[in-house]
Amino acid sequence: KGGGHPGPARGGGGGDELGPPVDAAAETVPRAWLVELCKEGTLLKGRKFRAQLEAHMANLFPSEAVGESDFVTAVEQAYREQRYISASVDSFDTLNRHVTRFIVSLWAVVVAVAGVFLVDWGVDLDDWVLPLSGTALSAALVLGFLPYETISGVLYVLATRPYDIGDRVALGQPGTLGHDPLVVASISLLSTSFIAWNGEQYTLMNHIIRRMGVVNMHRSNLPIVSAVVQVPAATPAPKVTELMDAVRTFVLETPQDWAPYEIAYLSKNCLSEGHLELTVMASSVHRRYEEDAIELARTRLFLFIHQYMQRADE
Repeated sequence: KGGGHPGPARGGGGGDELGPPVDAAAETVPRAWLVELCKEGTLLKGRKFRAQLEAHMANLFPSEAVGESDFVTAVEQAYREQRYISASVDSFDTLNRHVTRFIVSLWAVVVAVAGVFLVDWGVDLDDWVLPLSGTALSAALVLGFLPYETISGVLYVLATRPYDIGDRVALGQPGTLGHDPLVVASISLLSTSFIAWNGEQYTLMNHIIRRMGVVNMHRSNLPIVSAVVQVPAATPAPKVTELMDAVRTFVLETPQDWAPYEIAYLSKNCLSEGHLELTVMASSVHRRYEEDAIELARTRLFLFIHQYMQRADE
């Protein structure tokens, strides 16, 4: 705020400062200044890295002007993502260690069995064929699909990796929208633990999750948010057109919530009830897992439409 932003100043009588160009009235700094500052600190990383950095900064700060609250929120989000990444890497390393130990143990058993029969220890192989075959068949009947389900679940979390710790996912039958989102708490070889929005913890076996549809909101694209508004059927067409233009202008003037993409169309499904349905579909700048921010943006859009329609009736 004002002179509180860090930045060395030139000495002498020039009076020019190297600090950010602060908007004293709005208490903000331009996002372009932050981007250039980060680029200067990563000159040795190469042009490709700086381009990726600029795109990531645009995601962190959707608005052209960055305030103190926006900056603090972005730092907290980056710190939280770093913690989730560290936890995911540790979990993946633990899974790999377990698999490595299992493979080494299995190989040791195979070598030991081969040594018993291949080396002349005075053991007759013919005497062991029937007992070993009977034991293998009995184990297969007792275990059933357990070995297959265990191996398939392990391969699912190791090879496919549909989620990491901290990701928000929705589970459901394939082709459905899924249930309420869950946060991945921990991943093991046999099961995965989730935390619901109300604090309840669920643990599901990995081979069961493999048969379900998994929607990872952290890896999804920016969502398209829809808002349905009822317009009286007697409203003149120019008024409806003005409303659609006003919504388009509102979307363009709120880059902190919406991207410059908007579609609006009318539906006559409720014409018999005396009104039309105006559906507005806009691209949100918030990620799919930021449900609170998406709902707040949708609420502000509804309030704008409501206020505009009230002024139009006056």
